Amino acid sequence: MRQSFFLITLYFLGLTLGFTSCQQVPNDGLPSYIKINQVSFFNEDGVIDTLSGIYDVWVQVEGDDRGAIGWQNTIAVLTEGEKLILLEPGIYKNGDFLQREVYPFYDIVQIDTALTLYDTLVLNPAFTYAQGIQFSLRETFEVSNNFSNLNAESPPIPLSGKAGVIHLNSSLTNAECAMLSAVGLPSGQRIFLEMHYSSTNDFAIGLRGEENGTVLADAFIYYAPPTQEGRWEKLYLDVSNDIGQIDAESYRFYIQTSLYPDLDSSFIAIDNVKLVHF
Repeated sequence: MRQSFFLITLYFLGLTLGFTSCQQVPNDGLPSYIKINQVSFFNEDGVIDTLSGIYDVWVQVEGDDRGAIGWQNTIAVLTEGEKLILLEPGIYKNGDFLQREVYPFYDIVQIDTALTLYDTLVLNPAFTYAQGIQFSLRETFEVSNNFSNLNAESPPIPLSGKAGVIHLNSSLTNAECAMLSAVGLPSGQRIFLEMHYSSTNDFAIGLRGEENGTVLADAFIYYAPPTQEGRWEKLYLDVSNDIGQIDAESYRFYIQTSLYPDLDSSFIAIDNVKLVHF
């Protein structure tokens, strides 16, 4: 009985190995290489954004999805010759490394090129906003300031021009900085809040839904810890579900903060605050 079981096992193992060996390896297993060398982004004014928050590039080669590639990394592709390569910008949604996805409001970069066997194709994609996007809010603090309790001034750590800044100290230990004007937003669509921020204190981002001036809903939707040494970071906050659940006439975003008990002073600075959708 044991001998029969052993023979049957060998038989099926042979079938499996035979089937595997018959599978064809693309391009006979001979690779070309693609390197994502540098990524840049030009904003709606055609100005390069040196802090784009694009950490990955999602790559397709003739429809073959190669997934997300961090720059400056190199991948092998088992193909050669004239190929269409699609590059899509990857972000950390909601500031979370585990939520890596293609940002839907930036254009796809298409490249018709030739892949040469064993050679490395070096790519430096430059992304822009997609056509047809809308900004329900666009605050750069250069000529306007749509937030209460934020001063439009040069931030403690420079970024580009002015930013909305609040300084916390013994005279001001708690603060709320809210949009002065509520905005209408479409329900059932992808909507992102984009924002550069620099801080030595944590803060929360909240959202209020309003109807005829009355607050229908009020909730915190994101917690932002202090940035490392107060450095600037880019946040892509997906507010689609929050807007859909509230389904109000208009919306008002705000930040709330309290001075850390062990700090004498701290600051929070925000810039290039945008509500983006199609």
